[in-house]
Amino acid sequence: MKKIFLSVIFSICTIMMSYSQPIWSELGGANSLVSNSPIIFDISSDNFGNIYACGDFKNSSNNGFVAKWDGSFWSELGGFNSLSANGIITSICTDALGNVYAGGYFTNMFGKCYVAKFDGTTWTELGGVNGLSASTGIRAICTDINGNIYAGGEFFNSSSHIYVAKFDGAIWSELGGTNSLNEVGQIRAITTDTSGNVYAAGDFVNTLGNAYVAKYNGTYWDELGGINSLAANGLIATLVVGNSNTIITAGLFTNLNGNKYVASFDGVSWSELGGNNSIMANSNIKSITIDYLGNIYAGGLFQNVSSKRYVAIFNGVVWSELGIVNPLNANSSIESIIVDASNNIYAAGGFTNSNGNVYVARYGLPNSITESLNDDVVGLQPNPASNTVNIQATEVIKNIKVISVTGELLQNQININTKKVTLLIKALPAGLYIVETETKNGVIRKRLIVSR
Repeated sequence: MKKIFLSVIFSICTIMMSYSQPIWSELGGANSLVSNSPIIFDISSDNFGNIYACGDFKNSSNNGFVAKWDGSFWSELGGFNSLSANGIITSICTDALGNVYAGGYFTNMFGKCYVAKFDGTTWTELGGVNGLSASTGIRAICTDINGNIYAGGEFFNSSSHIYVAKFDGAIWSELGGTNSLNEVGQIRAITTDTSGNVYAAGDFVNTLGNAYVAKYNGTYWDELGGINSLAANGLIATLVVGNSNTIITAGLFTNLNGNKYVASFDGVSWSELGGNNSIMANSNIKSITIDYLGNIYAGGLFQNVSSKRYVAIFNGVVWSELGIVNPLNANSSIESIIVDASNNIYAAGGFTNSNGNVYVARYGLPNSITESLNDDVVGLQPNPASNTVNIQATEVIKNIKVISVTGELLQNQININTKKVTLLIKALPAGLYIVETETKNGVIRKRLIVSR
């Protein structure tokens, strides 16, 4: 009897842990993406909760496509053969309206690479046929707060110089004017900040032979931080904008100890994020991203003590491996990391599942909880919230609990018997929480983001 009782307790604890602790899982379930690509180069999300992935996917007609996860299943974005890319897709991004943009090595009828736009109905060549007319591959695309699209890669102008191309809604142009960047090589990363500045980096170098982050301030290009301030001794692969327009970058460059690191520019100078040798990356860093709380994530080819690739998280103090309860244990490279509006983390690259298929990995609360969270019976307003949050239900509320993502019960209101409740949350630290609302028909769980 004692053994049965302990077994039941263990099962209950396991169930509680599984829902209260974030874990890594295959987005959509095992083999749901059914990718025949050996690698996923990039992933992106939109404001509506959709996830997009690109690589060398081929459909049954041997044409490339962008894969879309809509919360229920994976599909070919736009329908079968809608994009019909004849080459690898290396970069995707979305804008505030939900339009999707893709670039890579696929070409139009004239053999020119282009940025493809999906407007929710059809794919078109952004800017019209040969509007960009890129001479070769596009490696990075992004949008800014005004809806402009930027692209860069291996393509060059008539002077054989690489450049950042800007689409302003009507035409493509060389950002800053002809030869304003005036570099050779390739652009691997582009990003923009809230002030409208544009940043680009790759394997182009300054006069001292070191890679650098180039900044366009609306008038001219310049080396961010001054000549040789970063002094990167290797390719720069990724760029993001952090809090207060801090610029964060990483790649193949190393510190004095020979370790790869994440560099941060605070507006005055470059430094190693977390301090010297804090991340101790033993190989290339290919992607970094930041969540709404300011946590920074990095992934690439670097490995843990078990020789597995992993996503590293910097919480403002130290670097650690993301996913201690259920680690990612990637068996190959991590090429892209993103964060969605609910603070779930996604990673993809060359790593595979037990069937040898590449997939998009998701770090967050288990999917069964996500379904409950999206139930329309209960609404939270506002969300994010800072001082109070209103809970409105279509049924009479019996009890309400506020639970941390580690399973700690923080608030417990019982015998409420109304359809609307206001919770005081000003004592809660900024972060992600679960609100459990019990009605006569069961428990509805919703994510609550507390911001400060």
